[in-house]
Amino acid sequence: MVNDVSIGRTEGALGWGGYRRLHVVRMGEAVRREAWVEECVPMQCRNELLWIEYASGKTIQRFHLSMHWPCREMVCLEREGGSYPAAVWKDTSLRTSELIRLAAQEFFAATEAWPTLALIRGGEAGRKIPERLGLGEGLAEVRIEAVKWAPGNCAIVYEERHAAE
Repeated sequence: MVNDVSIGRTEGALGWGGYRRLHVVRMGEAVRREAWVEECVPMQCRNELLWIEYASGKTIQRFHLSMHWPCREMVCLEREGGSYPAAVWKDTSLRTSELIRLAAQEFFAATEAWPTLALIRGGEAGRKIPERLGLGEGLAEVRIEAVKWAPGNCAIVYEERHAAE
């Protein structure tokens, strides 16, 4: 993390909506936002980054930085008793097939393997979901599974073989 000895607390999480959330608290001096953005926010998300900075406390002043951005990065997915690498891509302006392809490219860049399974939000009435999607000319296909817990406008991809291990 950012080299900052007066950090009191940091919290980083992937929220249910598919947004990454980071909250930093520093005692006595403002949090260096630019350093945290450089360290933690993927380049492809910086144009959609939202943040708020504020101070609290009367006797000991605490400075807060709270940042939110759409998740477009590798995460550790815990599913069916296992934990394995996965790529998440959140974008409200793209079709599901485009989200899956972008997440697959992110996964390949990080692991040098193509994902075999894509998880997307399912359960909405009348929404038809294909069973498979080709990732491109001469590339692998992914099986698509609709799950109710996946964030909307988001694709999560990983290798199914990790789930069996």
